[in-house]
Amino acid sequence: MMDLHERVEHDLTNHPPVAGTGAVLDAVTATCIAMGHFLVDNVPPGREQSLALTHLEQLSMWAKAGIARNQ
Repeated sequence: MMDLHERVEHDLTNHPPVAGTGAVLDAVTATCIAMGHFLVDNVPPGREQSLALTHLEQLSMWAKAGIARNQ
């Protein structure tokens, strides 16, 4: 198990994709973009749409971080 200093180093270091992971990262991107367009087209403009898009951006970043950090 990592101590907190090791975790800080690990979590804040760039983790370039290794063989095979690039395709999964691209799939996350494509899926999130499609969902973003769906939200823009189907959720009326306003706070709820804005929050949905913000959370989608967070989902994309966390999903990619989870994949990249655990290759």
